[in-house]
Amino acid sequence: MRSYSIKRCLFDLCIALAFVLCTVNESKAIGPAGRTEAYDWDNQTLPEGCGNPFLDTHLFLQFYNATISSAVAKRGKDSKGISELFAVSEISNEMATLFPNFAEESPVDRLVISQLCQFQKARTPQVKPGETSKAIIRSSDLDLHAHFVSLAIPLFRDSRKLLVAALADRSAETRRAQYIAAKRDEILKARESGRRKIQDIFN
Repeated sequence: MRSYSIKRCLFDLCIALAFVLCTVNESKAIGPAGRTEAYDWDNQTLPEGCGNPFLDTHLFLQFYNATISSAVAKRGKDSKGISELFAVSEISNEMATLFPNFAEESPVDRLVISQLCQFQKARTPQVKPGETSKAIIRSSDLDLHAHFVSLAIPLFRDSRKLLVAALADRSAETRRAQYIAAKRDEILKARESGRRKIQDIFN
């Protein structure tokens, strides 16, 4: 009985350890703001919201990352366009991390979402006015993979330009703030000097 109990305890311990390791690995894969690839990358569905100005950006970005992860599984990590598509994902993450005003949505995010919605629109059959039927798009869709691979280089190029421009704007704002801070004391001293020049009026 004692031997059985020890074996049972060891078995339960192994199960618990495996669960913890899976949880840790999944948390690492999620990345900042839930923007990178999810654990079920091969079975995600494009979220609703195309055409809605208040769509959930994070859901679309998770779907994009699931899509490019699925593309790696289908095409291989060294396949044409794959590294560029993952570079776009990394740029999106960096924009959210470096710029608080882009935490919810950045210009790079809008580029990615527009391509997802364009693909859905092309896939959606013609419907009568007033109907809202839309095609169901999955992350494992081979045509979706091909769509992004065909756009990988220009999408990466445009995303990179947006990041470089944002960094340049931030540097310019930092220099301006430093300039204003450096001149603050001079301005205060000039005001004090002006105040002294009229002090005799009140004496």
